[in-house]
Amino acid sequence: MMYDYTVSLSTYLEDFIPTFSNFISKCPAHLDVKIVKETGMVSVVVLNEQNKVIDHMEFLINPLLEKKEQIRNVKIFLEKYYPIIHSVESVLYDKEEVDQLVESGQYSLVQALKLRKTVVTDLYQIIRIHHRTNEIDCLNFKDKKTYKYKLHQPLELFMKKMWENNIETSKIFPSISKLMYEVGNQNEKTNIEN
Repeated sequence: MMYDYTVSLSTYLEDFIPTFSNFISKCPAHLDVKIVKETGMVSVVVLNEQNKVIDHMEFLINPLLEKKEQIRNVKIFLEKYYPIIHSVESVLYDKEEVDQLVESGQYSLVQALKLRKTVVTDLYQIIRIHHRTNEIDCLNFKDKKTYKYKLHQPLELFMKKMWENNIETSKIFPSISKLMYEVGNQNEKTNIEN
């Protein structure tokens, strides 16, 4: 006996669009997304802070594939555009760098020992945003764990600042956020003190 497994695009879209919209609403990348229901064409455009196109992807929704698989492909494409929160520190030059500055003749030893440099290291990647609760999920680059932070300013304002100048916004991140808990660790969902 043969079975007919035809799936209409319109029926599939009724299920796909809400799930895809939910994913896009929590995506921290700066996006413009369009879905053409008649054809099943999806256009995902990544924008910079001036709303200029950085990159884009287009695909036809395939009713024969799992919706999660199609969304996962979009997620993989977008992850490289998720904002990074940096650790920004002002540190003294190390001995070799001080020696080089003195040897170059630009600074005396006393001057070179007082000089500081800014060191920027990647701390977190924002992987999910929650508009309703004003929270973000961040992947910690050191321990590869995900942490939830509560923001003390509107999420839209924070994300706009991240897209415009994430180094400067990273400097104020500790003062405008509170670490809540490690995501996925349901046993320890109590507040974590900074």
